[in-house]
Amino acid sequence: MEKGQGLPINVVVLAIIGIVVLVIVVAFAVGSSGTTFSKIGKIGASAGGDELAIVRQDCNQQCGFAKNVVAGAGDTSQWRSTTYCQKTINLDLDSDGSIEPVNSAGQREQNLKCWNAPISAGCKIQFQSLAGSLVTVEAQAGSSDTACAV
Repeated sequence: MEKGQGLPINVVVLAIIGIVVLVIVVAFAVGSSGTTFSKIGKIGASAGGDELAIVRQDCNQQCGFAKNVVAGAGDTSQWRSTTYCQKTINLDLDSDGSIEPVNSAGQREQNLKCWNAPISAGCKIQFQSLAGSLVTVEAQAGSSDTACAV
């Protein structure tokens, strides 16, 4: 009687255990990545708590860029088209997982501008015009949505 060529039983058992572990790891990774990606996406679209400071910092940075654009042009024609003036922000201020036009505390959460409360990141730009006069454009913190009008 010839002895058959085959894999020992312990190799087969280890392969099955390895496949089961691999399936569990993949299922865990896929299942939790959905919530991880949704949290990452939510930070870009809305912010509350600590994210408010990040949004405010970004608005201040956009103000700095606007200063360079407007002063570089030597007139106010570029002011309204800067990212600082154009950007709208949605904030989940009451951390309820949804962004309402006005939340239960009476705070506006949709379509905020950098200068609107609670962000309140005003921007004041002063520069010398080509004609030599001092020109000022400003979006004051807490002012209306038309603060970027020249």
